Amino acid sequence: MTTFFRAALVGSALTTLSPLFAQDATPSVHGLLQLWYDQTLHRDLRNDKLATTNSNTYYDLPSNFIENSLVIRRAQIQVNGETPGAPGLSYLAMLDLAINPTSVNASNSNAPYNPGILQDVYLTYTFSNAFDLRVGQFKNLQTYEGLASPAELLFAERSQLGRRFADKRDRGIVLGWRFGRPGLQGKASLGVFNGTNDLAAGKANDLNAQKDWAGRIQIQAGSHTFGAYGLSGGTDQKDGSCLVAKTFPGPLAPSAQTTLHQGDRTTNAGAFWAFDDRTWHADAEVITGLWGRRYPSVGAQAGAAGRESLDQRFLSWYASLARTFGRHVLALRYDTLNANHGSFWTTAFDPYRESAPGVPRLANGAPIDLTPKYVEFTTGYTYSLTGPENRAWFRASNVKLNHIRRGHHFLAPGAGEAGTRGDDSLLAALQATY
Repeated sequence: MTTFFRAALVGSALTTLSPLFAQDATPSVHGLLQLWYDQTLHRDLRNDKLATTNSNTYYDLPSNFIENSLVIRRAQIQVNGETPGAPGLSYLAMLDLAINPTSVNASNSNAPYNPGILQDVYLTYTFSNAFDLRVGQFKNLQTYEGLASPAELLFAERSQLGRRFADKRDRGIVLGWRFGRPGLQGKASLGVFNGTNDLAAGKANDLNAQKDWAGRIQIQAGSHTFGAYGLSGGTDQKDGSCLVAKTFPGPLAPSAQTTLHQGDRTTNAGAFWAFDDRTWHADAEVITGLWGRRYPSVGAQAGAAGRESLDQRFLSWYASLARTFGRHVLALRYDTLNANHGSFWTTAFDPYRESAPGVPRLANGAPIDLTPKYVEFTTGYTYSLTGPENRAWFRASNVKLNHIRRGHHFLAPGAGEAGTRGDDSLLAALQATY
């Protein structure tokens, strides 16, 4: 075979196969590793079952903060890309090796669990240059922080609002519509989800016909981002005659029929604003809604309801400000959560401050006030290991040092202590991305 003939044959084969090579989209692989060291600044940061009402704590104290410890906070691996031979169809899968899976609690159908390390897995189909359809397991359109990668957070940990309502997945389908013009662009999304994000971290099949409806609109105008979102759903418990009403105490308690009919209605309504010109960053967000299934009143087992009233509401907000100096970022954040906005309960007395009408709640003989209004003030410093020459430096490898000052109001006193307690934390975090 002559050299010319071999060259012609190879050229012909490459010409024939080139469309196939063009369709062979190589997947992108990314990763995120976050290591934390937490130092409790005194001795009063602990899980405290005394600081509860109806056996539930409203303050979200992540377990990583309870003891002085080195923690593998995240070990994420993500694969994404275009699907060969299917224009407009893309995929993404992300898992977190730092998750310790837990299983269903057979004796308590309302007990939350996390069945696996697979976080996100979905397909997205983009069509008409303006619409996309996403199907799978992913975050359910809530909050400003919620749709941001943890690699992009200003602070090592999310706000109270973010921890409670943002950092959760669910299985569903979302239709998105992109609109706008240069300098003013936006996206509106509407989705329907199983509604298992509070029970099974969104990683289990649905147990009932109830679905969550969620919506979001986000607009980018120059350096400003603003938007709003909402959610409406109900119980995550199994349908059928086995569902029973839990009990609210006191003379104002609803009937079992009313409790079952309400079905742990669960809602969110929130709005946010952010400004970022790569030197200054500011953002603020507010959310309110019904606790519903997050502190359940229906389930497979009888018992005390998880909240103080059937339609108990929450109100949470935060504001943060940051300034960038080359590789350095200084940041401040104030955030607050009122877990019983409007102060509603079914007893004839304030259950947070009284054990009976006119009788103060006591611990170690001293009166205590466990009204669930919680404040955190976080001061943060970030040093970028990649530097501002990389336009994505703020989401890349860095070191963070955060001081978290908490309102000392979320723990009952221990032995020899008086008054409600709490404590602060100093957190060092090392983040690497690839």
